[in-house]
Amino acid sequence: MILLDQAKTFDRVAHLRLKRKLQACRIHLDIFERILDFLGERTQRVAVINDKGVRVISSPIPVLSGVPQGTVLGPSLFNIYINDAPEILQNLLTLHADDSQLMGAASSWAEAASIQADLDKLDDWARQWLLEFNSKEDRSVMQTARSSNRIVNFLMEEKQKGNIPGLFGRLGDLGAIDPKDDVAITTAYGWSENIVPKRLVREIAQDFKTDLRFQSSAVMALQEAREADLVGLFDDTNLCVIHTKRVTIMPKEFQLARRIRGERA
Repeated sequence: MILLDQAKTFDRVAHLRLKRKLQACRIHLDIFERILDFLGERTQRVAVINDKGVRVISSPIPVLSGVPQGTVLGPSLFNIYINDAPEILQNLLTLHADDSQLMGAASSWAEAASIQADLDKLDDWARQWLLEFNSKEDRSVMQTARSSNRIVNFLMEEKQKGNIPGLFGRLGDLGAIDPKDDVAITTAYGWSENIVPKRLVREIAQDFKTDLRFQSSAVMALQEAREADLVGLFDDTNLCVIHTKRVTIMPKEFQLARRIRGERA
């Protein structure tokens, strides 16, 4: 699963291209014209203070892109603008305003190529419609069935072959992790991996089980994790995220995770 974030989404909606999308939706002519009136005849100017302390204002120029934020119609127009993206892809793409999730199943590195192909298509699509994905905010997540340890084995094999040199685990080199330790790993992006032993899990398990903000998530401990291998559950760079072969728990609210972490520190 690839988590994608679009940069400056509402500001990048090109009016002429949006007009084509609205026409493709076969919106009633009266509504279509009202939307064009809503977006059209907008101008913008820039005001600066020059070196003499005098306020200087530029000449007005027309606004050719962007939908007004804070309006009821703005998000709907943006959704119409990006709604055709899933149609060009082989894998499933879910849209949540400026956040998207590309999901695909693969049991080998070759099968995963279809996901990369879809990413290339999305990049071309974004260029065509004058959009841009924020690569600094994008994330990759690998998941497996509850009773399977295939992803760990797959990642270890690919790491040893040198196919994924940029991938690392919180216990060090991914290839050095023994699968008998019952450890499941996602792609490591710094803030989202903590291996937690049974002792620490017991201390926070009740909070996870009873706090409705964590809903009904269960908590399990690693059976063979050593304290020397831990990355520090209460470090400022880490949140309350627990990975085992069967359960992954991730608080929806990071501030809440930090609060619980502080109480236990």
